[in-house]
Amino acid sequence: MTRNANRHLACESSVNQPSFAIISAVYNVARYLPDFFASLDTQTYSRDLIRVILVVDGATDDSLERCHEWAASTDLRVDVLVQKNAGQGAARNAGIDLVADDDIDWLSFVDPDDFLDEDYFTNLAAFAVEYPSTVLLSGHQTDYFEDDPSKSDRHPLRFRYEGGDQLVDIERFPRFFQLGLAAAALRREPFRDSSLRFDTRIRPNFEDGHLIARYLLRCDRTFLGFVASAVYWYRRRSDGTSTLQGAAQDPRRYTDVVEHGYLDVLRTAHRAKGRVPEWLQTVVVYELAWIFRAEDAMFGGTASLSSETTERFHELVAQCREYLDNHVVEGFSVVKFPTAPREALLHGYDATPWHWGWITIDARDADSDLVMLVYHYTGDAPHEEITLRGRVVAPRFSKTRDFVYLRQPLVHERILWVSTKGDLAVRLDGVPIPLTARWPHPSRYSLRPPEIDRARRARPRGGSLAAAPGRRKPKPAKDPQTRRLEQAQRLARATPVAQMFKDAWVLMDRSHNAHDNAEHLFTYLRKSRRDINAWFVVKKGSPDWDRLRRAGFKRLIPHGSLLWMALCLHATHIVSSHADRYVYHPFDVPGGWNWSFTFLQHGVTKDDISRWLNSKTIDLLITTTAQEHASVAGDGSGYKFSSREVVQAGMPRLDRLDRLARAGDVKKRRGSVVVMPTWRQYLAGMTIAGTGEQSTNTAFAESSFAARWRDLVRSSEVRAACNDHGVELLFMPHPNLEPYIEDFGLPDEVRRTTYGASDVQQVIAEASMVVTDYSSIAFDAAFARRPVVYYQFDRESVFGGGHIVRPGYFHYGEHGFGPVAKTHDDAVEAIVRQIRAGAELEEPYVSRVESAFTLPRTGASERVVAAIERIGYKGSRKELETPVPTPKAPPIAYDQ
Repeated sequence: MTRNANRHLACESSVNQPSFAIISAVYNVARYLPDFFASLDTQTYSRDLIRVILVVDGATDDSLERCHEWAASTDLRVDVLVQKNAGQGAARNAGIDLVADDDIDWLSFVDPDDFLDEDYFTNLAAFAVEYPSTVLLSGHQTDYFEDDPSKSDRHPLRFRYEGGDQLVDIERFPRFFQLGLAAAALRREPFRDSSLRFDTRIRPNFEDGHLIARYLLRCDRTFLGFVASAVYWYRRRSDGTSTLQGAAQDPRRYTDVVEHGYLDVLRTAHRAKGRVPEWLQTVVVYELAWIFRAEDAMFGGTASLSSETTERFHELVAQCREYLDNHVVEGFSVVKFPTAPREALLHGYDATPWHWGWITIDARDADSDLVMLVYHYTGDAPHEEITLRGRVVAPRFSKTRDFVYLRQPLVHERILWVSTKGDLAVRLDGVPIPLTARWPHPSRYSLRPPEIDRARRARPRGGSLAAAPGRRKPKPAKDPQTRRLEQAQRLARATPVAQMFKDAWVLMDRSHNAHDNAEHLFTYLRKSRRDINAWFVVKKGSPDWDRLRRAGFKRLIPHGSLLWMALCLHATHIVSSHADRYVYHPFDVPGGWNWSFTFLQHGVTKDDISRWLNSKTIDLLITTTAQEHASVAGDGSGYKFSSREVVQAGMPRLDRLDRLARAGDVKKRRGSVVVMPTWRQYLAGMTIAGTGEQSTNTAFAESSFAARWRDLVRSSEVRAACNDHGVELLFMPHPNLEPYIEDFGLPDEVRRTTYGASDVQQVIAEASMVVTDYSSIAFDAAFARRPVVYYQFDRESVFGGGHIVRPGYFHYGEHGFGPVAKTHDDAVEAIVRQIRAGAELEEPYVSRVESAFTLPRTGASERVVAAIERIGYKGSRKELETPVPTPKAPPIAYDQ
């Protein structure tokens, strides 16, 4: 008989079976109620011991009707309460008030968009009977993904159930805390005190954690029952509409939750007990860790927060920090907490300057005789003294990188590239600092036996005679990737191929298209630097493959072919306008790739993409404008790259664009309003492994994005202005949007084209105006002296985590090359006004263009090649000890 079956019998035979009240706050969840009600109707526990209170919190769908229908049909006791919308906490409070003085044993708060296994309450009850000291029952909350039910449970606290049903004293094991009430039950007796209720000020999250903390602080003992056998299915909505799923963009999470939630329970514990229990400190660190970790992620939901909100957040966290012991923060390991955000919480709110007690040797460039030294600090920068051969020297390259959390730089990273020609030593503030190859790791203040065993395995005692050899195991069958790599290696070793690809430069834009900086650089190399063994890669059969073949390109290699693999195995440089992994790590090879990677960029970087780029191994990064260069390589930026890797040389495609633009001006061929929306991460389909292609998003046509652009090009005012002034309306979306051109529903009179079908530079050169949103194509238009209009109807979504970018130095209102429109009417007005004014760039945009593009208008390709050839340059001893100036990063333009 199974353990669960034994428990079931024990519970049925007990004369003291516990009773449960299920209090559910119901708000606009009508479509989920059938699943919820069905899971209650099928419970195996005694019907007389379950009471259901449904509090309909001002729902505007048919939730109320469905609740009444179910209450009339079920054999469970059901109360339906109705109130004006006041939030989940207030609705639950109404349910608690109804049963606070009843003889109910346990209060449960199941959410009505979730559902339960049939023996959920049977197993909770059995555990409560077996362990009467339990003060909280925690069902096994398991993720249920609507979009893919086959996905495994990903809840970060699922480790609490790995040992099966167990009773845990969280005073002894503080990692086993409980935050959610939906899958939990509390004893009813403490709720006779009306002060123990949900605090309705705490929204959009942590209202459960706050109540649980205050409840447990009233208990003499803190025994929690983690009942793995009681499975609670937590619905992960596919449309992202749940309260928790949208919490990251809610400013209250960073003010009200911190003040009335975290800080309140810390103060309450300190007043009641004279100390804050470690389990409660761990709860607060866990909550803050998610916020700090999110700031290091590529997609951020905090960019749209106001400066007042972020300032208040840091004030409140500083107050919370007074109640958090250092060893709790240092040893926190419930979820991954990387070095920089951990240091931000540990030292960022302390007025006393701090720095690592060592310096890490993070990389070595043997070709250039340079070594990269790294350390972190807070507060004022320590005084650095670097000695080489006993003589004080300056680093060749240096940079201070800021780790910014909700607009405030809390931790700084010093990056120093120093000569290796001699004995090296470093002092910080006059104190010698050890040099090591290790990075910091979380301190451990307690270890479980398996962890002790892993740290220092005991040597077994006894005989040392090795066992007799057995039969050889058969070699495992080779997988297709291994067989294909071996084929490519054989091909690469063939003498003709080895000679053909010796020291090759591999140039490519995307795997499936070209016409970007890599193609233009390749064209330059074949025309002016034939001493360089350059090859261009693109997918065979793509429009660009056919175009380049027709143009007479001989050195084309099909992406994904065996010949391409052989080329990669011989290459010394990979040069691309894109920095996706499939570009610089196209397939696995033993020992990894030894080539250098040059990132030409797809356009001028104006937003903060440091979280994305910092994960890349980039030997050379090309920038175009002075502000862009400083934003990446400068002191105070969030990028890890310094002036060693970042060179302001300009995009190779600008050489040709300058020629075309001047020719267009001479011939007066400027007769189209080009509408060029860029793509959005929130609209993207799945990426196809090993390529830059994406699957199709079937919901695109119904998106607000498609509707907004459709309405703009259909505008009668815009089309009338175009007709009156003899210009056409041309629609040319970002390459990722090309599969959706028909889904935009454009009128017949709007001409449409793609990057594959048209020469984008020729299109810009012949344009009278470019209409875009956030695309860096505006820099190309400005470089060509073409007017720009920005249409940014979804700014909050884009900078609130809906795209890969975060706000950077570029302020569209102060630095942009044309007016910024946030509504349809404003965009129409700006476009019509520019059409009537002609195709000339006007002030203040002329001055902005001149201040942005400070390099010579031609020669970008030559400058890029020179920079590539300097990779690994071995300078003289004097050069290595002569510092290259570090620019100052411009401030982030948060408020626009």
